[in-house]
Amino acid sequence: MNIMTATSKHFVLLDAYRELTEKETFCLGEGNLQGVLKAQAKKARISDELTRLSREAPLDPESKEKFDRIVRELLVQEETNNQTIEALIRENRAEFKDLSKQGHSANKFRRAYGMGGDDKSSSLKGKA
Repeated sequence: MNIMTATSKHFVLLDAYRELTEKETFCLGEGNLQGVLKAQAKKARISDELTRLSREAPLDPESKEKFDRIVRELLVQEETNNQTIEALIRENRAEFKDLSKQGHSANKFRRAYGMGGDDKSSSLKGKA
């Protein structure tokens, strides 16, 4: 029977986290926000497990050095992903403002020409 050591488990979890970070990067590039959210949720669970495991079974100094080097590399990609997400949020915020303005203009138009949402028989005929 193959029993995974605590050290092995650290690295298996870290590799899974790395794969999810790569998936997150890919999903961001494709504009697949659902995929990003799923990857982030899984990464959060792995991060929690790594935190628990680190408390219960700390790595030896040599393994910790290797682990920390991989984490530093991952943090670079994480930062890039975060910057991409922040840019998307800014873009969506601007787009939302534009859509709100357009919606407001449409509502003003409806009120000005008596085209309420309830009156389906309204038309522009005779309004101008």
